[in-house]
Amino acid sequence: VRGQPVPSVAEANQQEPLLLPSAATRPAVTFGCSLEQAWGTPPSEVQSGLLTAWLQTFKSEGYLLVWRQGHAYVVVKQDSQQEVLLQALWQAAWLDAHASNQHPHHHQYKHQQQGCSFAATADEGSRASHAQQHGFVDMLELLQSSMVAVDKSYEGFVCEARACGWNTNSLILRVQETRVSLTT
Repeated sequence: VRGQPVPSVAEANQQEPLLLPSAATRPAVTFGCSLEQAWGTPPSEVQSGLLTAWLQTFKSEGYLLVWRQGHAYVVVKQDSQQEVLLQALWQAAWLDAHASNQHPHHHQYKHQQQGCSFAATADEGSRASHAQQHGFVDMLELLQSSMVAVDKSYEGFVCEARACGWNTNSLILRVQETRVSLTT
């Protein structure tokens, strides 16, 4: 993702610490979360046009991804295969490497959303909601850019990883049980 060759299994084992706390791993990813966990707010509070565009972005994928506060939240579709999780992880790594470079509003939005709670007064709530929606628009643009990168580079990554000895068909990832079923 960062323009470096994929290391062999032996090289990766030599370079990576065996026991690393989850807070220290990058990219930060939560697999199998609910829509509310992913968005950091009930989906009913997100403009329907944004939700529709988000769903359209991931229409042909086995997952939905939200990039929020430097963290990827992956909502897994009901009948998805394990292989889609590697793609979601690759996409999260791309987002981690490119988010702050591509969208100057990202860091401002990140700090506004730290608590994901919004002011109690109508005026303040309206401003917070507007900032939240603006942040969602920025995130959607970034996600669409990342999907272009997935389409362009992911298969090459998988081929390179397999050539270096990685088994891309078997992943060991902690995935929550939540699955979504989308109907049209």
